[in-house]
Amino acid sequence: MRGNALLKASAAPADARAGRYKQDYAYDRMKHAIISGVFPPEKLLVERELCEMLGVSRTPVREALRRLSSEGLVESHPGRGMFVTRLNAADARQIYELKEALERMAVRLCILRMTGGELEELGGCLAAHEQAYARGDNELVADMDLQFHILLVEFARSAKIEEHAKTILVQTRRLSQLSVYDTSHTEKFLKEHRAIYEALRAGDAAAAEEAVSRHIASIGAFQLARLPACL
Repeated sequence: MRGNALLKASAAPADARAGRYKQDYAYDRMKHAIISGVFPPEKLLVERELCEMLGVSRTPVREALRRLSSEGLVESHPGRGMFVTRLNAADARQIYELKEALERMAVRLCILRMTGGELEELGGCLAAHEQAYARGDNELVADMDLQFHILLVEFARSAKIEEHAKTILVQTRRLSQLSVYDTSHTEKFLKEHRAIYEALRAGDAAAAEEAVSRHIASIGAFQLARLPACL
């Protein structure tokens, strides 16, 4: 399945800490730690500690930090060091506003560019999401939720939309990890995914865009209401 790099850090192969794999390995593990909340907001990231934890030298750690900074996941405070970015309610609102704009454009392009096989793949992702919910597999539910959105932006076949949308998807996944755990709206969100899919299957761009807006508005409000007061 496509897009899995955004879902979770993969296990490192035996030679992941050698040669050209070092930088990607460090970046992958650190990004996962931030998104999953292992590295909480405002955590000081000390290079020496990261090197010891990952078993790599400072060069791949510094490159990973540079990449994470470009994605808005870490930030530098002169004289103090590098910290995991703190998210507040205003940041979260802007993230969901950008997500709506990008995904509306993505589904419009999907109508024009998505193949029959890709529509089938999107439907399979939705079915797996529904099945995971029926089984109570909450980890897979979260993964399939993200995967659905990844496929939408990939099938739009716009490199710029995909680049920016995937950065936003990382931030929304992080927000979901930081918010109070609650599955009470999962069925509602699944129905909203189903509405997006059915609009795409019907070739109705206006309905697809409207379904995206309804979904992102509802999930944004849901997440904002559950963010810890400290953010």
